[in-house]
Amino acid sequence: MPVTLNDTELEDQQQLEVVVSGPNGANRLYVCTGRTFFAVTAGSADPERTETLIFRVGPQLTQAQFRRAIATASFSGLSFAQPTSTPPASATWSVTSTEADWDDETGKVEVRVEVTVSLPAAGTVVQVQRIAYQVHILAAL
Repeated sequence: MPVTLNDTELEDQQQLEVVVSGPNGANRLYVCTGRTFFAVTAGSADPERTETLIFRVGPQLTQAQFRRAIATASFSGLSFAQPTSTPPASATWSVTSTEADWDDETGKVEVRVEVTVSLPAAGTVVQVQRIAYQVHILAAL
C-alpha cells in the first residue's frame, strides 16, 4: 500500500520558475527540489521491503495549464546496523521507479517513488531515511 507524505514530511523544499518557449504553448518551467523524511526498514522479520511513496510538489495548475512533468529521486539518508551478524552482512537499497504526473484533486504534480530495501543476513537492520528529489514541470500560463 502506498505511503502518502504530507508537507511536514518534505524538507528543504525549493522551487524555481523559469520563463521558457516550449512545445504546445508551454511558457513556464518549474524546477522543484527537496527531500522526503520517512523510514523504510528491512530486518530479520521482513528481509525485503518495497514501499511506494507519494507526495505532491509545485504550483497549483489546471489541467489545461499542465503540459508534462519528469522526476528523479536518489537516496540522501541510509543506515545499516550489524549487531549480531557473523559473517558480516550486506544490504541493498534501490529506487526502482520514479514517476510524476498532474494530480486532478490538488492541481499539483504527484510524484511516486518506489524504494526497495533488502538484506540477506539475519541479525541485521537496514533503513532508508530520506530521498532527495528533483521534479521538472512544464506549463502554459
